Amino acid sequence: MKNKVSGFILSNKAAIILLVLAAGMSLVTPVFLTQTNLVNVIRQTSTSAILACGYCMILGAGYIDLSVGSQIGMMGALMALLMRAGAPTIAAILAAMVFGMLLGCANAFIITTFE
Repeated sequence: MKNKVSGFILSNKAAIILLVLAAGMSLVTPVFLTQTNLVNVIRQTSTSAILACGYCMILGAGYIDLSVGSQIGMMGALMALLMRAGAPTIAAILAAMVFGMLLGCANAFIITTFE
């Protein structure tokens, strides 16, 4: 029985730590488990979650690509420059997305050509 419990704890330690931290934070602050806070956390982590899905595909294919963060930074800088120059928000977002796709295609071409 003791081996089963310790085996369960060792195999699920990340989930257990997350639950303990969530329980502790809900006891410390009354606004931790409110709908507003949970929606805020989801909004803040959604970009990282989407990137993590794409990065898992890259790692699953056997490649290691550290340029993803730099590409996102360049897309954000381009979008900021366009919006500062007076471009509509939708146009700046679409231009940054197209720029990101072009960077990704160029990166894939370089990786597959010179590997």
